[in-house]
Amino acid sequence: MGSKAQELTIEEIEKMKQESLSSKEIIDKIIKSHKSFHNKTVYSQEKYLNRKKQKFAKYFTVEYLSSSNLLQFLIDKGDIQRVLDMSQESMGMLLNLANIQSGGSYLCMDETGGLLVYFLLERMFGGDNGSKSKGKVVVIHENEHANLDLLKFANYSEKFIKEHVHTISLLVFF
Repeated sequence: MGSKAQELTIEEIEKMKQESLSSKEIIDKIIKSHKSFHNKTVYSQEKYLNRKKQKFAKYFTVEYLSSSNLLQFLIDKGDIQRVLDMSQESMGMLLNLANIQSGGSYLCMDETGGLLVYFLLERMFGGDNGSKSKGKVVVIHENEHANLDLLKFANYSEKFIKEHVHTISLLVFF
């Protein structure tokens, strides 16, 4: 009965999708071409609409990547060596024992590609790129340049990172 009630063919619906019609326009046309849509109960109509929205309305939500989520992603990816076998619990304990808080100045050696600095910045500035809080992180590194590659996933601007994250070579430090 369902296929007989719908006058639009699959090919016509696919053509509408290729023409880049919005999902709302496609669903409206499907409903208009449905012979018995108006005979359905209100509950049945809503159920039908929800099924069509799930099928044709494609959308996604962008969420903030917290340092904990980044750590979990790296663990799930199997990059255990990069995070030096740290867990969220050990990172939380490290931040608490170091008494990391807003406005402080901290010296750290990050061998995790910037994950530790990511955690520090999140604890100090709450993920807010426009934070007026003062504070800085000085990163000691062994190589020519500090490896803070994971900071590219942070919500912080390049200017903000340059203002609050300073690097110094281990040789210069000693």
